[in-house]
Amino acid sequence: MSYEEVLSRNFEWGLDALKKFIEIPTVNPPGEKYREFVDTASTILREAGFETKIYEVPREVVEKHYPDYKDYPRYILLAQYGEGRPVVHFNGHYDVVPPGTGWKTEPFKAVVEGGKVYGRGAVDMKGGIVAAIVAAKTFIETHRSFSGTVEIALVPDEEIGGETGTGYLLSAGLSRPDYVIIPEPSGSENIWIGHRGAFWFYVEVYGKQAHGSTPWLGVNAFEYMVKVAQRFMDDYRKVLERKKSSYTYDDPRGAVPTITVGGEVRGGAKINIVPGYMAFS
Repeated sequence: MSYEEVLSRNFEWGLDALKKFIEIPTVNPPGEKYREFVDTASTILREAGFETKIYEVPREVVEKHYPDYKDYPRYILLAQYGEGRPVVHFNGHYDVVPPGTGWKTEPFKAVVEGGKVYGRGAVDMKGGIVAAIVAAKTFIETHRSFSGTVEIALVPDEEIGGETGTGYLLSAGLSRPDYVIIPEPSGSENIWIGHRGAFWFYVEVYGKQAHGSTPWLGVNAFEYMVKVAQRFMDDYRKVLERKKSSYTYDDPRGAVPTITVGGEVRGGAKINIVPGYMAFS
């Protein structure tokens, strides 16, 4: 069987795998259905000829980096074929951001239409994971004799910083690759050498709670939170816009730091209570 025939067969096999992956809602935060995903992926990778092992990230590591999600176990799936060096490592994250609104299809039900797959994670990056698996599977089926190891790591938590995903994979010494390919959705004709970084924090505003019928007895934390948030949007954004990366970006706007105010808002009790606490990200 020619290389093209093997790839064509594996493409259809990979499409079926992608549909299964999309249907597992690995939403992060907080980190749901992780175990179901790695178990499913492990089965698929073993079918492709890989040896697999699942590592649970220690709870204390999760609590250190993401205390709000310590009750949601994190897992790393490591698959290998071959032995020795060089180790060519494919790395993909299986967590996805919440689906949000505005979908024309069910976000966790893969739909193939017009040569495209629609569903949460189809691009970022369960599609990339499957592309790596199909590429590796096709290689090992058409190159039975080669020196080295093909390794695939499926990791959690890239969407919140990656400390308990790829960060733990490396710090715990689970993988020491020679070459790494990360099939993030950067386009089929682009190869990039890094990612933009992230720094997340919450701004907390404390007031004084009171009954809604006597607001003069309280201090409305929401009203003050709005003022603080406005300062971030008006003043801090200007500070960021004065900075610019020296690297090349596919979209020039990516070279300038950005701020996302209000991705998450916390606080308030009930409609008839003056809020004594509010916070925004």
